[in-house]
Formats: sequence, C-alpha cells, structure tokens
Amino acid sequence: YHICHIRILAYNSQSNGIIKMTHRTICDGLVKMYLVRIHNKVLVAHYASICEFERKNINQIHDYDFSSSELVLVLNKKIKPNVGHKCKPRYFRPMVVVRCLQSRAYILTEVNSVVSCLKFTILQLILYHPQSHK
Repeated sequence: YHICHIRILAYNSQSNGIIKMTHRTICDGLVKMYLVRIHNKVLVAHYASICEFERKNINQIHDYDFSSSELVLVLNKKIKPNVGHKCKPRYFRPMVVVRCLQSRAYILTEVNSVVSCLKFTILQLILYHPQSHK
C-alpha cells in the first residue's frame, strides 16, 4: 500500500493493538476506494460495448413500434426444415394492427375486419410494403 511508516512489532502486543486497528481501517478504506474504481471502469466498458454493438449493427437493429391501422406481415412459424419447405409461404397475407398490449404483444385483424384470437409477438411481424404495379 506504500505506507512505510506503519510497523507492527511482535514483542509489544499492547501498543500494537492501536496500530493494527489503524492499519485495518486504512486497508478497508483502500479496498472500498479500489472497488469504486473497478465498478466505474466496468460501467464505462459496458457502455462502450453497447455503443460499439449499436455502431456495428446499425443496419440490423430495427425498433418496430407498430401503430394502430398499420399493415404488417405475420411470420409462418409452422414451416419445418424438410424437402418441401421452400414451397410453403414464409409469411401470411397482410394483417392490420388493432392495438399493442402492455406485454408488447399485438392483436391483429385481417383486411376484411375479422379479428384474430391469437396474439403476435414483435418477432413474428414485419412492416408490409406494398409493391407498386406500373
């Protein structure tokens, strides 16, 4: 600890008690100081890692917050990886968002206003971009 002026002598146990207690207090203070420094360094490294991840994956990160009456496509989760999986549709037809629940699940309707009894997660939905027919 670079504290050279504190010496604990073996032959005088009565006077060593004060020095030992002072030494213990200094050690505890140093440990707390270093723990705070380590915590701050870990926090800075954590935030730097988050910024680096966001910078590297800026094109893959999408914050979809679908509003009401927006058209979305629903992912077909029933596709099994077998021989005929390329022929099956990956997405169902477009559906309209009714509302978002507190659990971040969405209630959807079909285009003809039939409300689906299922709830859909954000991972199952993508924004529908209609193709232009010129």
